[in-house]
Amino acid sequence: MFLGLVSARPLIFDVDAESLNKVGRSVQVPRALITDRVNGLKPLKRPIIVDAMIPADHLLERRINVPNTKSTDFPKLATLDLARKTPFGSNDVNWTLSEPERTGDRVILTQWVARRSDVAGLRERLHRLGLVVRQVRLIDHAKALPLADYTKEIDNGRVWRVLNSGLATIALAAMVGIWAWPGLVASRDLEALEAELTTLRGDAVAARQRVEGLRAEEVERVAYLAAVNAGPQLSGLLRDLTIALPDGTYLTDMNITPVRTTLTGETDTSAADIVLRLSQNDAFGNPRTSGPVQRTGLGERFQIVFDRAVSP
Repeated sequence: MFLGLVSARPLIFDVDAESLNKVGRSVQVPRALITDRVNGLKPLKRPIIVDAMIPADHLLERRINVPNTKSTDFPKLATLDLARKTPFGSNDVNWTLSEPERTGDRVILTQWVARRSDVAGLRERLHRLGLVVRQVRLIDHAKALPLADYTKEIDNGRVWRVLNSGLATIALAAMVGIWAWPGLVASRDLEALEAELTTLRGDAVAARQRVEGLRAEEVERVAYLAAVNAGPQLSGLLRDLTIALPDGTYLTDMNITPVRTTLTGETDTSAADIVLRLSQNDAFGNPRTSGPVQRTGLGERFQIVFDRAVSP
């Protein structure tokens, strides 16, 4: 067996058997062999482990009447009754119990007893024939009750148990390895992907920094081009204002935006005259005063706005 446990064939003591025969899984021998040696039986070439099935009529039958209680320890009661009512000690006999018979408030136990020396003699006779007894069992109707057990004495399966346990451990380790291998491979792949992802993130950060640097350069280039482009327009605006403004007019502030220009200053004439002069030049779109005109000792203080698409 896989666990190295001792297996045995049933040994039947047949009244009609005259020799040692193998019938299926069982072995048959003459019934007379139970009590005495039988001449003419040929020993087996290779020993066989058997369970000796003893008929009930070869054992002492005892009936024990005890109270019917749930907590009754039948084997213990049978041992005490055997010691009290028979001359046998516990080391003198082998015995077993049949299934208890319950009748009302009483239980009847059937105890089967065999002298230990008789069982040992039977075992010795069978051993000479190549039949190694694992157990001696009582044939009680459909059951085979254990009378004596020699399994530990003939147990040579320790090596097999160790070997089979080792094989089972190896098989289990192999199954665990097969089950865990995809996970280990996936773990290594995941580590490689994480390393690659870290590298890509670093490359993305470096690329973003390069893009931001290029954008800053582009802003500087656009500002430079705008300044270069606005230079001639600004100089043209100043030239046109110099021509359009009358003598006796000076500016204290000029605010230029892409859509309009605001002039703040004083004149010895009038703000309306300046608006009229500016409206006569197409370079100044829709000139108009912005806010109230203030009288000063020189003349009038004004704020005039006109539309002109000039970049600063």
